[in-house]
Amino acid sequence: MINNVPSLYDRFFQFGYVTRDAVSATAQFGRRFGPVEWFTIPGAPEFPHVKQVAFAFRSGVNIEIIEVNDAVPSLYKDSLPASPGDIRLHHLGYLVDDLASMVERLRREEFDVPVVIDGSDIAKLCYADARASLGHYLEYICLGPAGRAMFEHIGGFKGFP
Repeated sequence: MINNVPSLYDRFFQFGYVTRDAVSATAQFGRRFGPVEWFTIPGAPEFPHVKQVAFAFRSGVNIEIIEVNDAVPSLYKDSLPASPGDIRLHHLGYLVDDLASMVERLRREEFDVPVVIDGSDIAKLCYADARASLGHYLEYICLGPAGRAMFEHIGGFKGFP
C-alpha cells in the first residue's frame, strides 16, 4: 500500500488459464507440474462462452482452467492455444470485498472493464484489460457465501487472504 491506496495486486488468489479441452489440459497439467485434485463444474446458461471450468489449489494458490466455447464471442478467445490440451495464461485473479468500488476505481484509472458479472451467491467479478501493459487481464472477485463454500471444499485450500 502506497499513500494509503491499496495496490491493484493486493490479495492475489488465482492464475486463470484458458484451453480448448479441460480434460486433456488438467491431465497434462498434472503430468508436467505434479498431481492435483481438480474440481470441475460445467458451464452455465448465463456463461455461454464457457464449456466447463476446472479448479485446483497448489501451494495455497487457485489454478483455474477454463474450457472456452470458441463458437461464442468472448474475451477468452484471443488467448486460446492451438493445441487442445495446452493452456495459456488469461488472467491473474484478486479477491476484493466491494466489486462496485473496484470497477469504479479501474475505470477511473482508465482500464477498460469489458466484463462485469453478478453471480449472486457464488461471486461477483470483473475483468480489467491490462494486456497493453501486462500482457493479460486482471480479474477481481468478490466471493459470496456459495463461492467461499465451493473453494473451501476444494482440496489444498489454505484459507482466504
